Amino acid sequence: MKRFLIPITMVMLACSSLHAQQWTPSIANRAIYSVVTNPLNPGTLYAGNMARMFFKSTDAGVTWEELTIGSVGGESRIVLLAVHPRDTTVVFAGGIGLAGLQRSTDAGYSWEPVLTTPDGYRFELGGSSALAFDPQHPDTAYCIRYQQGEVYWSTNAGATWELRSTIPDIESSDNLRAITVCPDSSNIVIVSGRRCRIHRSTDFGVTWTVHDSLNKTRDTDVGNFVWSPSNPAVLYATTQKSLFYNAQNCGLYKSTDRGISWNLHALTDTSVYALLIHSTPKGEELYVGGNQIEYPADAAGKIKGDSIVVRSLAGLDTVYTDLSEIPWMESEIGDTVYNVWGFAVTHRNGFPVLIMATQGGLMESTHITDVADTRIFPGPQILRTGVDGFYAPDCTGNAMTYRVTDLLGCTVAAGTVAGGQYTEVPRTVGRPLFITLECSGINFNAVLR
Repeated sequence: MKRFLIPITMVMLACSSLHAQQWTPSIANRAIYSVVTNPLNPGTLYAGNMARMFFKSTDAGVTWEELTIGSVGGESRIVLLAVHPRDTTVVFAGGIGLAGLQRSTDAGYSWEPVLTTPDGYRFELGGSSALAFDPQHPDTAYCIRYQQGEVYWSTNAGATWELRSTIPDIESSDNLRAITVCPDSSNIVIVSGRRCRIHRSTDFGVTWTVHDSLNKTRDTDVGNFVWSPSNPAVLYATTQKSLFYNAQNCGLYKSTDRGISWNLHALTDTSVYALLIHSTPKGEELYVGGNQIEYPADAAGKIKGDSIVVRSLAGLDTVYTDLSEIPWMESEIGDTVYNVWGFAVTHRNGFPVLIMATQGGLMESTHITDVADTRIFPGPQILRTGVDGFYAPDCTGNAMTYRVTDLLGCTVAAGTVAGGQYTEVPRTVGRPLFITLECSGINFNAVLR
C-alpha cells in the first residue's frame, strides 16, 4: 500500500468586500469525489480520489496521507466514503468503477469487499448517499446498488449483507443513488435516483411505494438526502441534471412529512448535488454545491449550477449567500469541470474549518458561519467589547487565540492574546465585526458594532 504525507498547500487570497468567502487548496490538482469526517473525532477525515486511491488526515486537514484500496489503477471514482457512527475504525468505500462495497476495520489501512455480485456483473455505488445507517441502531445499515434496483441491508455493522428487496416497477435506466433512514422512525426508509422518483418503505425496506416524483424528466437525479438535525420530519434532497439541452427544473427540494410529499424549495432550475447542514444557535445553515453530471465540450452547454456554492442564512433556508469566489483547479487528468462533490466540517486550533470536495481538488475555508457559538466557559467569564476592540476574559492563565471577521466572512485580524488584555481592531474596517476567541477548546464570541 502506498502511503506518504502531503503538506497542505497554503494560498493567501486578498480579502475585500468583494469576497464573500476565503477558499484555499488543501489537496491541489487531484479529483476529489467525496469527503467525510470521523463522527466521534472530526479531526480525522477521508477524501475519495480515483483509480482506487483516497486520502486520510488525522490533523484536521493540515497534512494528508495517500492510501489505496488494493492496487492502483483503472478509472474508478470513490464517490462514497462512510464511517461507522459508533465504531469509527470501521470505514466503507464504494463508487463508480469500483468492484462492490469495500470495508475496513483498521481506519482505512486495509480493505476487503463485503458486498459484491456472484454473477460477475459490475456492482457500483452511485453517490455519497448510497449507504445509510439507522440512527437508532447504528449496526444496522442499508446500501443500494446503482443498477438493478436492489436494496441490501446489514445488521452487524456491515460485516455481512443480504438482499433486502428489489424496488418494483422501475425502468432499466432508473439508477439508484441515494438512500436514507428516518432519524426517529427506523421503519421509514427512502430511496431515489434517476428521474427523482421517491421510493418509500415503512417496513424497514421490505416493500416500497412511490410517493412522489420530484421531476418528470429522465435525466434528472436525486443526488443526496440530508435530514434536518432539529426536526426529524424535515428532509432535503438535491437534484442534479445530466443533459444541458433538456429542461432544467431541478434544485433543492424539501419535505416536511418524512418524505411523503415534496416541494421545490430553493435554487430553482439549478443543478445541485452536495449538501451540508450546519447547526447554529440561530437555526440551521445549509451549504449547497452545484454539480453537472455530463459536462459538454462547448461551454455554451453548461448547466446552471456548475461552479456554484451557496450558504443559507441561519434559520432562513430560502435566502442564500453566494460563496463561489473559488480558485478552481485542474485535476490530475486535465479535467477542468467545476463540480462540488461534498462538504465536511472539522476543527483546527479551536476554530471550525469547512472542507469542500471538488473535481480539481480539496478546498477549505476557515469561515463557515456568521453566528456566534453559544458554548459557555465555566464561571462568569464573558467577552466584552470596547469602542474599537475587545477585552479578553481571564482563561485560567492560558494564552488565547482570536479571529475577527467582517460581515462577508473575511478575516481582518487574528492572533494571540492574554487574559484581561484589551485588543484594538483596525478602524478602517467597516462594522459589524465578529470576534471569536478560543481558550482550552471553549469559544467566546462577540459582535463589535
